[in-house]
Amino acid sequence: MKSRLVLFPILGTLLLAGKAAGTADDVIASINAHARYVESGRFLVRTETAFFGQEAASSPETTEEELTFDGVRSRLERAIQRPTEPVGSPRRLETLRFLFDGEKVIKDEPSQEFLGLGHEVTAVTDLAQLPRLLSLPQGLLDAVVRAQVIHDALLGDALRGVYKAKQEGEEEVAGVHCLRFVGPTMDHGSWQSTYTWWIAPQKGYALAQYADEGTWTPPGTATYRKDVETVEQWMQTEDGFWLPEVTVKRTYIQNTGAAEPELRRVDTTTILSSAVNIPISDEVFKVSGK
Repeated sequence: MKSRLVLFPILGTLLLAGKAAGTADDVIASINAHARYVESGRFLVRTETAFFGQEAASSPETTEEELTFDGVRSRLERAIQRPTEPVGSPRRLETLRFLFDGEKVIKDEPSQEFLGLGHEVTAVTDLAQLPRLLSLPQGLLDAVVRAQVIHDALLGDALRGVYKAKQEGEEEVAGVHCLRFVGPTMDHGSWQSTYTWWIAPQKGYALAQYADEGTWTPPGTATYRKDVETVEQWMQTEDGFWLPEVTVKRTYIQNTGAAEPELRRVDTTTILSSAVNIPISDEVFKVSGK
């Protein structure tokens, strides 16, 4: 396993001081350094979901997820408790498991067993298949583990290469000074999307906030949707690495004919426990105990 100090490269002094690096290349390198730092780990997270408007009766919904990975293999256990009718009756429990053992993805979803889809095995010949086969925990922990779990692009590389985002000013997010990156509007035909990222130098160039805005051309029920996900509370490992301890995601929707967007959903995700850059037993990535 790499030395933890090596992963914060030549920017050392600036990065540790929490100051923005001098050039665009330096900033991207620092964002990538944060995104690749956690090579293995175990996280337990809980998400409390509240719905508003017409879906208010669906509140509250609770999701607990345990993610374990070693940089190649991964295992995600998810349990969701949903409200049932009538109000006050026991809540419905749904469980789901994603397992990648380095060669194949195994998906277990007991609720789909009656359709013959409760246990699926997919051989993986190219790691590029993983983003569509695996799942990640909710919250901005995604930015910390995405490259290691689903072998997607590092955040800095994605900002520059995939989204063509550019830094457009600096802002404060939940009391933390951030660099704001905005991607060009993407045209998908019947709808357009714009993505914005806020990166916090003083948190080791971690992602502090993310916004996804979509606009639809009528006819249709909704004409606008905006998801804003913000780190409200941070935690720091013993060796100084920053993690998003509490993330709040707010979803706003504007329906056709409405004067303005309305808050429809709030997801609050909390890291209950974490361990990073630790050895993971091979037993974790076996199907036993299904």
